[in-house]
Amino acid sequence: MFLSYVFGQPQRRFQGPKVLDILFFRSTCITSHIIAAASSLSTGVGEFSHVGLVVDSTVMPFIKDMKPGTLYVWESTVSSQGEPLDIERKVPVSGTQIRELDAVVNNYYHAQSGVPLVAFSKLKDEYNPLLRNGRGWVVDQMWNAYQKYGRSPYRPEEAIGSVSESFAIIPLLYKCSSFLASLVSSVCCKRKKPSEDQKEDVSPISTGRLNKNNFCSGQLAAILIELGVLDPTINTSIVLPVDFLGCDAQRQIPSIIQHMPIPIPRLHDS
Repeated sequence: MFLSYVFGQPQRRFQGPKVLDILFFRSTCITSHIIAAASSLSTGVGEFSHVGLVVDSTVMPFIKDMKPGTLYVWESTVSSQGEPLDIERKVPVSGTQIRELDAVVNNYYHAQSGVPLVAFSKLKDEYNPLLRNGRGWVVDQMWNAYQKYGRSPYRPEEAIGSVSESFAIIPLLYKCSSFLASLVSSVCCKRKKPSEDQKEDVSPISTGRLNKNNFCSGQLAAILIELGVLDPTINTSIVLPVDFLGCDAQRQIPSIIQHMPIPIPRLHDS
């Protein structure tokens, strides 16, 4: 299986995730399984169901709640009480949020001790905007991305709904994948209502091809477009988490990562 290859590969001499690395996740919740199933139907690979971007205060100095020397994950997801919270709003959020990476890693591992559920991949040098354009340029582009997507709601049903359209010629598969889309929407909507803070502060989403990037992978694609990593003409609404592994059935996402995802070990609780 693909997952066995990823987690069975020899460990490379990387010192853990760094800024602008891509994070890959797989949890045990029903939403994760549904997204993985839809990804498997579309690409044949369903090992990961969520993605995020590693950030810190050097590339997002405008986030006053960031602590120097601490890594964070910028992602679109649903957080609940008892889980790591958005560092700005400090309440459960359904949508774009920035959370401490160490806390997120430990939270993902708590249900399945010893089973890697969080992994990272580094961008190839030719795609790394820090190497290509410098930190000042990256900060400006991250600010632009934050202005556009910093308060976007979380809508995984959009990506899964797009997957379902590709099966329209096979009625049974179409019905199954459409059901997955509606089920994910129901699960996410019932799990937690958006905070009042989020309702009042939803930044406008850019129009055109980037009008549906509320799912985690769509948002990551949109951010990477701002950073000059991806082509601005791609349709972010149909990007899935596994597409960043080079499994993109639509051939929109090029091979941008240096290596297959490397597991991040569980950290000792402080």
